[in-house]
Amino acid sequence: MGERKSWGVDQVRALLDIAEGKGSDREEAESAAALAAKILYRMGLDADTVRRDAASPVGTWRLPIDTSGGHHVERAEAVWLVISALGCMGCHEGGRRRDRVSHVRLVGPVEVLKSLKILLPSVLIQMELRFGLAWRAERARHPGLPAQLLRRKRTLYQRGFYRGFGKGLADKMRARVREVADEVSGGAGELVLAGREAAVRAEFERWDTKPGASSFYDETGFERGREAAMTADLGDRSIS
Repeated sequence: MGERKSWGVDQVRALLDIAEGKGSDREEAESAAALAAKILYRMGLDADTVRRDAASPVGTWRLPIDTSGGHHVERAEAVWLVISALGCMGCHEGGRRRDRVSHVRLVGPVEVLKSLKILLPSVLIQMELRFGLAWRAERARHPGLPAQLLRRKRTLYQRGFYRGFGKGLADKMRARVREVADEVSGGAGELVLAGREAAVRAEFERWDTKPGASSFYDETGFERGREAAMTADLGDRSIS
């Protein structure tokens, strides 16, 4: 939705508040209602849609993140990449390598969060299992590597794999979201999607912490993770 259209929706809401407000006199209410009707006609919308958009509910949720191996920063980053593709936002709490308790705090439309509570634990389990398979194959390619170097390589490969897995899933989901956005473009559905985004961002901006990102990772691990995400089982769930 363009800035002009978003501004028009905000203006209509303000006018409807005046038109329907108990404190408005009759002349003021009639003028506000007439102007709101004019803008709605020009935009091809209706008052009920605008009111429904204004009430788009958002919720929050904390997803526990496994801290084993000290890779919770990258696990959380994978989650953040996935949720951002579905119109949610989040930040990592307990993101230092030495932290023993770690969560991703999410904010998003309540119906999307409901689906994510089922989807994300499944995604994280699949990510761990696929990493194990990928690392065994990668390790076989370096049979003579000293143990110390092998441990270092595994660490960077694992960081890259998690990040790549999240990126691959996000790309896959974002493509579907674009299809949905195209289907509703120019109509009431576009208003609902825009209202969701504004409500989610408003809640997120109240938080003190922001998403983190890994600094160093193995590019090969990243590519293997991204490839693994292309065949991940998402349970054929539709995106709300």
